[in-house]
Amino acid sequence: MRTIGLSPLEIRGIVERAFLPLACTCEHAADDSLNIRIEDLHTGKVYLVAEGVSTDRFASSRDISNLIGELRTQLERSQSIASRPVAARHTARA
Repeated sequence: MRTIGLSPLEIRGIVERAFLPLACTCEHAADDSLNIRIEDLHTGKVYLVAEGVSTDRFASSRDISNLIGELRTQLERSQSIASRPVAARHTARA
């Protein structure tokens, strides 16, 4: 995981701070992957869980930034789907 000279703890801090004011937990797994969970700090509502994110993809700081961008896009999509009325959700999937 030290492909860009950052420790797992440093990468974890970068990813977790990127989602403030939401609570982001980034755990370094035994298989050298990351498990990322984003939730509302006050309600505990989970917005996104990404498990098994390969750390092999981090060859540069831009790769960390790209991961954060991908997670933000997924987060926005999941929130927009959840905010639609039920009938609209069924129509969107068809």
